[in-house]
Amino acid sequence: MQLDLNVLLADGYKSPSQRARRVTEGWFAGQMYCPACPSPRLEQTRGSNPVVDFLCPDANRNRGGKK
Repeated sequence: MQLDLNVLLADGYKSPSQRARRVTEGWFAGQMYCPACPSPRLEQTRGSNPVVDFLCPDANRNRGGKK
């Protein structure tokens, strides 16, 4: 797991909170995995979702389709 952040992802953003969000989401997308199944990746949701930033594309299928 890499612990460094790619600060270049923040280029073009002026607000400190937007810059932090962009950099940390970039790190999370590249480093995190699904805690509910063996999937090694998560996918970012559309930006208009205020609660969920990432979802596992395989978790529901790997749990037998149960929610």
